[in-house]
Amino acid sequence: MPRKAPKRRRSADTLPTDSTTHRASSPSSPPSAQPLKPHDRSAVYAFSRDALRRLDRLAVEEFSLPTCVLMENAAAQLFSCVLASRGDDTQQHTPPPGVLILSGPGNNGGDGLALARLLDNASIPTAILLSAPPTPPSRFAPDTRTQLNVVRAMGLRLAVANEEEPQSTFDQLFRELGTPTSPPIIVDCLLGTGLNRPIESNSLLATLIARINHARTLGATVIAADVPSGLDADTGKPLGPASAPAVRAHTTVSFVGMKLGYTASAAREYLGEIMIADIGAPRRLIARLGTPLSNKALFSTSPLPASTPLKRARTPD
Repeated sequence: MPRKAPKRRRSADTLPTDSTTHRASSPSSPPSAQPLKPHDRSAVYAFSRDALRRLDRLAVEEFSLPTCVLMENAAAQLFSCVLASRGDDTQQHTPPPGVLILSGPGNNGGDGLALARLLDNASIPTAILLSAPPTPPSRFAPDTRTQLNVVRAMGLRLAVANEEEPQSTFDQLFRELGTPTSPPIIVDCLLGTGLNRPIESNSLLATLIARINHARTLGATVIAADVPSGLDADTGKPLGPASAPAVRAHTTVSFVGMKLGYTASAAREYLGEIMIADIGAPRRLIARLGTPLSNKALFSTSPLPASTPLKRARTPD
């Protein structure tokens, strides 16, 4: 299939006007993701964190659809976003950037670990920074633990944030994966939609969020998996300290649908461009548990900012 016309690498504050979705097993065959037009919003659903928990549970109970399948599809959508951000390797005068993935112990972190495998298979320099030690294994969600075992068996670059000086590990990987003129792409998979309490100012998580935001000022492209870490997905309010309220993403790849908090004005500076990514959740569950964004009550209380770009990406096949 012919490749799309190459794009220039964008600067830190310039977002792409379109995006592509790639098959995880065949990066050279991308079906296009179409921009979500205003009249399409009736087909877009927003979800609370409780609704997403129910969706995950019912996908297993009613449809025998395991979480690991949704995780693989989520990773494939992130993979597509990373490829679009890197641009065309043959058109660049400097080596294209590597990818630094920050992963937590929850399912959001599992998405990042699965992404790392796809990137490594595509020969893209990749490193993973874990926010928690891999032992004891019980601290990781079951499917995330499986993904961790896979990337360790593959010999991927894996580091654990030092509790005393987490910024030093981050900075070392950041330097290894890029250059001052071509900084690495950062994929934020630290925290998911379950965050509902403040992040302590002196915590490891607050430090990592601050380092991600600092890297953005150095020109790094930041992609958030499902939700920028530190942002309350229900309210759209940042829960981090003043020094690091939440990750400021260039693109948020929002799985299944929008999150209720993304319609709040407080969220807009952290979300960047929103890409709604289909990860294969049953559409009957989506319609049952989601709130249509055309709902007048929803928009009258917290209108979606007109400046927030929306795109839809379909499940890679």
